Amino acid sequence: MFSWDRVVRQVDRLATAYSTTVTTYGCAACRGWLHRRRARSAALLVVALLLLIAVPRVLAESSQDGLVALSLLAGLGMLVVTVASARWLLEFARATTSEDGNRLIIDSPHPKYARAAVAMGAERIPLLKRTEEH
Repeated sequence: MFSWDRVVRQVDRLATAYSTTVTTYGCAACRGWLHRRRARSAALLVVALLLLIAVPRVLAESSQDGLVALSLLAGLGMLVVTVASARWLLEFARATTSEDGNRLIIDSPHPKYARAAVAMGAERIPLLKRTEEH
């Protein structure tokens, strides 16, 4: 579940880390998917900023206050859509750190990444069986 406490904790861990190196593995389809999602998020952010900044300024100069408010509302809506489209960060990475900050835990990694990580000395943790209580 997403929570700001978790994000703050992860940022604190990154800020206090001695060094961080990112190596990505994966197939061309995964990298293409990631590039498309980044481009879509960037395009949505540009549209949201235009609706929040540029359009209201132009409309305010032409004394159309009703349209300024409408543009701001549309911009806020686009900002929400932009934030929702940035889920690719969690969908692609699916990585968290352990409570003590010594291990990186990746849920459902790409098979090529898992093979490369194990070859470099990473440990496989067996899947925990989830019990459902009704």
